[in-house]
Amino acid sequence: MTCSLLIMLWLKDEMNRDKFHQNGKRLYRVMENQFYSGDISTYPSTPGILAENIVKDVPEIEMASQVLWEEQPLFTVGNTFDKEKGRYVQKDFLRMFSFKLAKGDAATALANIDAIVISKSLAKKYFNNEDPIGKMIKIDNKENVMVTGVLEEIPELSSLKFDFLLNFEQWRKKMIGPKNGVIMVQDVM
Repeated sequence: MTCSLLIMLWLKDEMNRDKFHQNGKRLYRVMENQFYSGDISTYPSTPGILAENIVKDVPEIEMASQVLWEEQPLFTVGNTFDKEKGRYVQKDFLRMFSFKLAKGDAATALANIDAIVISKSLAKKYFNNEDPIGKMIKIDNKENVMVTGVLEEIPELSSLKFDFLLNFEQWRKKMIGPKNGVIMVQDVM
């Protein structure tokens, strides 16, 4: 009986995961089949160039965004520094998903290569009560990025967790060659 109750609670949690996204029924994760020694393995990692090409080549796809694995770069603002958890995503990510912004515009927040969107908790940690929009954060003691948005806290039932989002092109410029990541797509209504 207890086991059945625990399974039911787990299923309820899983069935409600990511239901807060307004376009949830139109969002899909692209998976890739890989063949090894006659066996097929399926992974959420796909070739880095797929996201931009799938929108061009498949008319049913309205938008796509590469979503890289969680990163933990060093953030520095003045004398405050720490490693933070977040992701590199493409510019349409905030248009596809319903992660609310307390400040900034979801349609343009990640349009520039040096843009960063941070959580309210990071805004408070690095900027206290100042408005963080337009302020700079140094990443890994190398690149400066500008705060263009502040996220409301990520819902508990989100399968994607992060405290910041950086423009994917910022990551691409420091990498050599195509890289893999998760691709999310939104179909046309």
